[in-house]
Amino acid sequence: MDLRRRVTGIVLSFSVFAIPAAHGQGLTFALISKSLQDANFIAAARGCEQAASEDGNHCVHVGPKGAAHFRNQDLAIRHLLERDVDGMALSVTNGEYLARKSLAQVAERNIPLITFDSDLPDDLHSLRQAYVGPDNAEIGRQLGRIVNLFMDGGTLCLMSASPFDTNLNERLLGVRQALTGDPTPDEPGLLTGENGWTETGRCPWYNADDKSRAVTQVFTAYTYEHSDAIVSVGAWPLLDHNRLRSALAPFRDQLRSREKLFILATGGLRPQDTALMNEGLIQGFVSIDFEAMGRASYEVLKRLHEGRAVKEYWPTPVIPVLPGPASVSLDEPAPE
Repeated sequence: MDLRRRVTGIVLSFSVFAIPAAHGQGLTFALISKSLQDANFIAAARGCEQAASEDGNHCVHVGPKGAAHFRNQDLAIRHLLERDVDGMALSVTNGEYLARKSLAQVAERNIPLITFDSDLPDDLHSLRQAYVGPDNAEIGRQLGRIVNLFMDGGTLCLMSASPFDTNLNERLLGVRQALTGDPTPDEPGLLTGENGWTETGRCPWYNADDKSRAVTQVFTAYTYEHSDAIVSVGAWPLLDHNRLRSALAPFRDQLRSREKLFILATGGLRPQDTALMNEGLIQGFVSIDFEAMGRASYEVLKRLHEGRAVKEYWPTPVIPVLPGPASVSLDEPAPE
């Protein structure tokens, strides 16, 4: 194979994304996710399309195939720019990179752009008209409050996907804020004894959206890092359910007695997720409503297309889920 054919093949392997053929009548908006295969983004796309179809419009799901990566997401946006769309909703991977690349072209063409799930960094907010989704720092604080229900201090391993994801970094910050009781907006470094919490040596761990790697990291954190608590700011370990159950088996008694903790943020809970919690292998979840996020994204894009004013922040539901009847509020105490 000559060099030209090889290069063409490489480009196509990144740029052939699931962009449907042009629809008939009505507006077409694009929901640009981090990965087309991620169940949470599939739920968001479903909510967006359901809301759009009620008005005779359409919401197409666009993004990289396989694991999330900002370069592949940038290529997906560039490919989308070859089509006529009436607005875009983007879950941001690496905001600095996207701003220099495809988002500059989006701005030049005056295409309405909002973010959902994961926002652009503060200094790039001018590139989008609104953010739709949860307060990601609050998701982290909710995760930290669940930890505080069961443990007063110890060793901690935080788990994430990538150091470039704005929303995930905000969740890591929120966990640390809740555990230390420090509400300051500046991101602290690794916990080294603050309020009794110390992050173990190789954490936070990044799994690059690899569910198998995430499960291996869970096992390693308990076995070799001697972590008392693991907090995953996303659902990656849950996606390899059978391996996760096997990885947690050696620690079953300690998890059930809450000598060790395993707490995660996720989308809608599946029966197998609830089963792990009911068995005592997971102590709690923070559940994020992605369908509601998709519906709200469509509503904001429609309003922008109509020339109507929109709020800069459109919050969507976040629900803490604990085993048994909820007996303790995870809300912050009211000011005295």
